[in-house]
Amino acid sequence: MEAASRIPEAEVAIRLYDTTSSAGDTLLGGLIALLRDAIDDGASVGFLATSTDEALRAYWREVLAGCATGRRLMLVASRMGEVAGSVQLVFAKQENAPHRAEIQRL
Repeated sequence: MEAASRIPEAEVAIRLYDTTSSAGDTLLGGLIALLRDAIDDGASVGFLATSTDEALRAYWREVLAGCATGRRLMLVASRMGEVAGSVQLVFAKQENAPHRAEIQRL
């Protein structure tokens, strides 16, 4: 296989963030930048180009609050310590569906 066609190895790590600490603030800043980048690239993610960073911050705080209650799970991909992507699993509310989740914001 040619060197140019190889996929570089990626470091895989699982980290838990305390979103009430400075690490949580760093994560929040990275998530805001990620969402802003998607919006600026024209992604249809429920926000307009004119959305303020405060509106994006409020959105992420709501997501993190959902994670704290166990209604949502968020996975964050990072590269060299910077947020590179995220996805959310929102668990079904129906009593007979604890095994179901909806994928959001991939």
